Amino acid sequence: MKSKSVHYIISTIISGISGFFLIAILTKSFDPISFGEYSLVIITVGLLNTVLISWMTQSIIRMYKKDHDTSLMLSTSTLMLLSTLFIYIILSSLIYVITDSKTILIAVGILFIAESLFLYATSFLRALNNAKLYNMSLSSNWILKIALVYLSLNYGVENIFSVISVLSLPPLFIGFSIVIYLFSNSYNKFDFFSKQIFKDFFKYGSSLIGLASMQWIMASSDRYILRIYNMDYELGIYSLGYSLSSNIYNVFITFLLLISYPLIIKAYDEGGKVSAESSIKTQYTFYLLIILPVSIGLTFLGKETILLISSEDYLESYWILIITNVGMIIYGTIFYINKCWELTKNTAMIFMNSIYSAVINIVFTIILVPVIGGLGAAIGTLAGYTFFLAIAYSKSKVVMKISLDFVMLKKISIATGVMGLTVLLIKLLLPFTIYSYVIVIFLGIATYLIMLKVLGISYLLKRLLKN
Repeated sequence: MKSKSVHYIISTIISGISGFFLIAILTKSFDPISFGEYSLVIITVGLLNTVLISWMTQSIIRMYKKDHDTSLMLSTSTLMLLSTLFIYIILSSLIYVITDSKTILIAVGILFIAESLFLYATSFLRALNNAKLYNMSLSSNWILKIALVYLSLNYGVENIFSVISVLSLPPLFIGFSIVIYLFSNSYNKFDFFSKQIFKDFFKYGSSLIGLASMQWIMASSDRYILRIYNMDYELGIYSLGYSLSSNIYNVFITFLLLISYPLIIKAYDEGGKVSAESSIKTQYTFYLLIILPVSIGLTFLGKETILLISSEDYLESYWILIITNVGMIIYGTIFYINKCWELTKNTAMIFMNSIYSAVINIVFTIILVPVIGGLGAAIGTLAGYTFFLAIAYSKSKVVMKISLDFVMLKKISIATGVMGLTVLLIKLLLPFTIYSYVIVIFLGIATYLIMLKVLGISYLLKRLLKN
């Protein structure tokens, strides 16, 4: 079980780092307007996968080899995927006739078909608990994407939409290969379609569409609003600041949640609410132990990070990065609060909180974007996350009493503050180069670890690593 968890963690880390490198390649090769168009395509594909595909993949993970014959489930879900893609192609063809954004529509279609096949195929690997092959597929997908984009840019590709077409090749090839592998197994044959499996899939998965859609609105709708206001340059600037911050945080947040969730569930199963409350408190302390220094480091080295991965054209995204930085801390905190509702099987509360927060996000963004551009979009997203946290925490008191370990929080904050001052001082003394950037990060980490030792809480890090 531990080895399988390690595979999932490794694939998560590789995905996060690869996303970081892909952003660097694209922003060094294209101006903010082109990068904004790329971002718009990516979030549109994300929306399509959320609404049309994710309910299928989640149902596969939940039900495969448990509630139905595996061969029948594989063939039924394959037909469902093909039917969904066929309907999408018909509808997008009709839209193509009347829209002026034909290039974007084609790019979205190509990437969506490839990514949907990849998501569908890898969901079976997760259902089979084949963590090794899942890790290999995810890692290979990202490595091939970066390699192909890099090669294409070096061999004359100058259009961002051509790059998007290149990005569709790895998931298409890997996804198709996995499907062939699944059908090649002796116990999997094409048994055609089962109405019961379709009903079970839809009953289980449809409830997830609403929540996933609200989460998508919170994370991505702001870029559509910027496009509606014809702020193409601002869209590119905002996209870099948001993507840079979210890629960095998602690696750490996913890593910490993969560790903490099984422990919180185990505590609830063995000791009920009281034990779960204690476990959430402990796991959230671990979260702050990692996230607070990451936040301070990104704040003080934000401009250097932007220059390192892109160019001076994108320096305006610094304040987007800072605001998103705060929003991502709150975003991670929400997961721990939501665990109250998940454990007590009241996920409808999470959905309702998501709706309220999405509305706050959209309203703030619509009002602020015409006034302050991309900063307004960042503030709108922060407002949505803040409202979600406030309402979720206030309502959670009825179910569980989640508290902070203020003694630990104080010590972690002191260690983070000293680390931040060290980073700031060294940054002022050394001229900016990639070598000085690495040195500053290394000395910042060393300072933080020393301060944890001095304050007598270094054992927290050991416990986290043990977990």
